[in-house]
Amino acid sequence: MCLDADRKLALDRQDQACFAGRMASPTGLEQLERAPIVEAVCGVLFDKIETLDAIEIGSYREHLRDRFPRHKVVPAIASTVGFEVYDGLAPVRVWLVDATETTIVQVQQDRFYFNWQIGKDGQYPRFTKAGGVRERALAEYAAFRSWIKDRLGVEMRPRNVDVTKVDQFAWQGIEDLAALMPAVGAVVGLVEDGVGNFLVKLEENGPSHVVVASVGSAMQPDGARVTRMETTCTHKVASNEDIDSAITEANNLVNAFFARCVPKVERDRRFGGTP
Repeated sequence: MCLDADRKLALDRQDQACFAGRMASPTGLEQLERAPIVEAVCGVLFDKIETLDAIEIGSYREHLRDRFPRHKVVPAIASTVGFEVYDGLAPVRVWLVDATETTIVQVQQDRFYFNWQIGKDGQYPRFTKAGGVRERALAEYAAFRSWIKDRLGVEMRPRNVDVTKVDQFAWQGIEDLAALMPAVGAVVGLVEDGVGNFLVKLEENGPSHVVVASVGSAMQPDGARVTRMETTCTHKVASNEDIDSAITEANNLVNAFFARCVPKVERDRRFGGTP
C-alpha cells in the first residue's frame, strides 16, 4: 500500500521503458494447486469526497458492524509525494475487519480497498472464480458506492483501480533462489555472502497501467527464511461501469508479471501448476 505515490508518478510517465531484462510475456498464468499467495487486494481510487470525513466513515462502520465487528483507525494513504499541510485534522483511513480476520474493507476520502489475507485454514478463495476475491470486492464496492449516494448525495468518480497480490516463497540458499526467481537471484548473488537481507524493486509501464513489484527477504515467526513478493497493478479507469473489466485486466497483468519472474518448471515443481 505504501507505493501509491510512486505508482501515480509512473502513470504520468507513459514513455518509460519496461524494466531491463524482461522475458517474453506469456498469455497468462496457469492455475496453481498450491498457490503461494498470502494476501490479495482490490482497490478503487476515486475523486476525493470532502464530506466523507471521520464522522461519516464512522457511520459506515456502524452500517457494517454485523459483518465487520472490529475496526482500526490508521493514517490515510497519501496520493502525492512530499509533505501535506491540513487545515484541521489529518485525513484518516479505517480498516473494517471481519470475525475471521481474513477480510478487511478499507475506506478513506479518496479510496476503497477490499483485502483478503490468508487465515488459519490456509485456503485461498481464488481471484476470479465465483465467490472469489474479485467478486466479493466488486460487491463491497457497489454497496459502498450506493451508501455514499444515499448518505452524502455524491456519485463516486473513479480514476484508477489497484490489484495487489502478495506471495511468499521458501528457499534454501542462493542456488535455490536463483532457480525460483532467476532475475532476483542474479541480483542477490552480487552480495558477497549471497544470503543477506535484500529488497529488489521492478517496474513495468504500459499505455494505461503500471505494475510495481517489490521482492525482499523476510523472516517467519518460527525463524524460517522466506522471500516475499508484493506485486501491484494500477490501471486507469474511465467510469464505474469499467471497474470490473479494469480489475480483470489488472489481475491478468499481475499474473503475467509473476509468470515472467518464476519459470514454469519451478511453478510446476513447487506449486503444482496445471494447464
